[in-house]
Amino acid sequence: MRDVSFVEGEIYHVCNKAIAGNRIFSDAANRHRFLETALLVNDLDPRQLEWRREQFRSSGKIGDHDSSALIDTYALSLMPDHMHFLVRQKIEGGIPKFFQRLLNSFSKYYNIKHSRRGPLFIGPYKAVHIESDTQAAHIFTYIHGNPLDLVEPLWRGGIIGERNKAIKFLQEYEWSSLGAYAENVKTNPLIKKIINPSFANDYFADGDEYLRAVIEWGERNDVNDIENFE
Repeated sequence: MRDVSFVEGEIYHVCNKAIAGNRIFSDAANRHRFLETALLVNDLDPRQLEWRREQFRSSGKIGDHDSSALIDTYALSLMPDHMHFLVRQKIEGGIPKFFQRLLNSFSKYYNIKHSRRGPLFIGPYKAVHIESDTQAAHIFTYIHGNPLDLVEPLWRGGIIGERNKAIKFLQEYEWSSLGAYAENVKTNPLIKKIINPSFANDYFADGDEYLRAVIEWGERNDVNDIENFE
């Protein structure tokens, strides 16, 4: 059971992993569906999700989330078998509502698409309360460095074998929110709609500085205090 209480205005690192290491986000269509759903469920609007999806696809608009959003999302990353979010709860119960809607909807979609039954994720999502600016900046950077697992598997131990290759990979990995902050970095257009980019303003002067910080952070072997997240 999750032993964290969600408080309005507080920030949390949320992660969940697919059961049996299922690579649920290896397929671009699955990633797109997950992100689209994350965009659409972040609202108090009680209308049906599929109605909202149809409206979004026809108009490209989702309405005004400023007054009705459940959460602010500051960072996210999709890996082949898991996901990371850094979020702030905007209203009471916002985080549980958001992730219940997101994970239930995506699981239903995935199971129908792949003719399977049963849970898609390993139990309840993990969540850690962010208690300091240092921890916030640490997790924020860690989430964006997470894709390095795919090309520099020793980065968590402070070893990045090919620095330029690592930088290029992060610049081209469109399934994290790094491109919502750093210039000349790809990111999926849906992620740019999901992200509230105000968070990094207190920590980094510009996007180039932020990209350097991700690499240097890994090289410092600063991957600690991440609970048991991937």
